Amino acid sequence: MTPPPSATTASPRSSRAASMKSTTSCRCSKLLVFSPAGKLKPVVHIVFRVRSHEKLDVWIADSHGNNIAALVSNRTVKPRTRLDLVWNGLTEAGLVVPDGVYMPVVKLLRSHRTITLPSDIRLDTTPP
Repeated sequence: MTPPPSATTASPRSSRAASMKSTTSCRCSKLLVFSPAGKLKPVVHIVFRVRSHEKLDVWIADSHGNNIAALVSNRTVKPRTRLDLVWNGLTEAGLVVPDGVYMPVVKLLRSHRTITLPSDIRLDTTPP
């Protein structure tokens, strides 16, 4: 089943996926958003696994790399931990983000690495 034209989808970025394979694996679900007047509450699940003991920060960045919303701050995870984080499409200030492309970013504090996960979140609120 194909999502409607106004729906957003998470699309893979193969170039970044290869660079992060040794540390994490990721999957982002589809984020469906329709008319702003609609009653649908948009959420996206950001699912990934950390392969080693790590402390991390996770946030959503816009297409310019600006931090839009923090999802996790200074969280310690055990090896092979599967994280399923939810983003509701709001900024840190609680405002709805404008249409555009957003990316989940993971900062591995112990490994001193920052990884943009290989799935874009495309937000389009134009009704079908």
